Amino acid sequence: METSYACAFTENASKSALFAVPEPISFSIPPSDPPRRGDVLIVGEPPRTQPFVVIERQYRFAGNGDCTITLVLDIPA
Repeated sequence: METSYACAFTENASKSALFAVPEPISFSIPPSDPPRRGDVLIVGEPPRTQPFVVIERQYRFAGNGDCTITLVLDIPA
């Protein structure tokens, strides 16, 4: 069983994400402690970093028990 992560941005966050984060977005998440709703992730490389809040987790299951978790991110209020 393997779990992988992907990011999706709200329309509001995508405006900032395009400026702050180089493509592709890469980040490391420990499998034992995946981000939960309300958690803040700092994305990007210094000096261009941007905080994003996890507003939703979407799960996509594949055969063999593999799972992709898409983190929907927005700009913190």
